Amino acid sequence: MLSKPNQPKGAALLVVLIIAIIMTILMSVASVAMSKRLALAFEAQNIFDEKVKIENKLSELSYLLATQRITVAGVSQGTNVNGTKVDDDGLFLVDIIGDELRTDGFMYTENGISFSIQNESGLIPFNTSDNYWIKKLLTAYKEDNFSQIRLTNSLIDYADADNWRQPSGAEKKEYEKLSFPEPPNFLLQKCQELYAVLNWPRLLNSHPDITNFCSLRRTAMINLNAVPLKLWQILWPQSQQKISQLRNTNKWFTTLSDATFAEPSFNSEVDTYLSVLGGYWYQLRFETKNQIYKLRIKIGNDTAKPVTVYH
Repeated sequence: MLSKPNQPKGAALLVVLIIAIIMTILMSVASVAMSKRLALAFEAQNIFDEKVKIENKLSELSYLLATQRITVAGVSQGTNVNGTKVDDDGLFLVDIIGDELRTDGFMYTENGISFSIQNESGLIPFNTSDNYWIKKLLTAYKEDNFSQIRLTNSLIDYADADNWRQPSGAEKKEYEKLSFPEPPNFLLQKCQELYAVLNWPRLLNSHPDITNFCSLRRTAMINLNAVPLKLWQILWPQSQQKISQLRNTNKWFTTLSDATFAEPSFNSEVDTYLSVLGGYWYQLRFETKNQIYKLRIKIGNDTAKPVTVYH
């Protein structure tokens, strides 16, 4: 009977403990929520900072491509004025300036951002009427003659303006049978479009790098100095290591004879398919911790805009 007066105190203590536990839980939840918000804020800030870095580097590279000299080694950064001197005939005194940024897809890293410049003239042209380099690539991937004919004919049918089927190709009816979207009867507008060309998905699934080696150019000539090393390894594996060493020491082909000395198989190639300079289209790639950004740039000539950016 004597314990009854203490019951209200015990009940009050229990209430206080419950309230304390609830407050602790609420503070913990609030702390977690605040931490998540802060993390999101920091992430958003980092992404914004990265975008600023990408835009700054894009502006810099666009300016260089539009205004500086393009050589066999790449695009000059404008730091070596001696490289722009000309003789009495208006010809440059040196072939390689020495301050060039490579345009063979080499990846540079600086200030928390990686970037590369790829001259599209060093890639396989998929919009040409001549499938010379496509067949070279297919041969390197060990596709037999029948497979090469089927793949190239399918590509022709996909791009040509009629519905007349190539012997081993595919037109509207063949696409409908396999529940594929019908072909646009127009040239490729992006390299990923190859996945929509009948017979090509099998090859692309086995060799996804094909879309990285693809260009939308309509000319069949390839700039050997702009061929990325990964593509060189596939097309001419015997000389890939030598080419890598030459480029790393800033030694580039200034004539086709130089190229033939490094890769003797060029003796059997037709000169009209080979070059050591050229190209107006470039692919830029930017990589940061949180994002990858790619775009194309076209350098203008004559009265055209100095540079056009295609996002």
